[in-house]
Amino acid sequence: MYATPDHFSGYAKALPIVTTNQDRWKREFLAAASKIEAARGKSGNPGALYRAVADNQSLWTRFANQAIAPGSKMDRTTKSQILSLLSFVISHSSKVMADGATPQPLVNIAVSLARATQVQKDLAA
Repeated sequence: MYATPDHFSGYAKALPIVTTNQDRWKREFLAAASKIEAARGKSGNPGALYRAVADNQSLWTRFANQAIAPGSKMDRTTKSQILSLLSFVISHSSKVMADGATPQPLVNIAVSLARATQVQKDLAA
């Protein structure tokens, strides 16, 4: 069974986002979600979905690398949560590309993270 949005709602509340890049990360995660959604509608062009999923995976890798980089102010638990999500994104991306699994969980996670970014920004204001 694949994850549903409810499985990730706790992450949206728990992740303190890298504050100096909140707007950039929010834009990038929303763009990744939109790109996957748009590519899903192109059933005659599976390459578009593969590119969108691969780009999303690359975005998650960059985000996780920043989170665990020396000097990151994130606590150990948050870093672990991000690495866990990265692991899921990598695993599920492979299932989407190889087995035709639905990319919806990837969209849900990206949108949840974008929302968490906005929540953290609002709380900091």
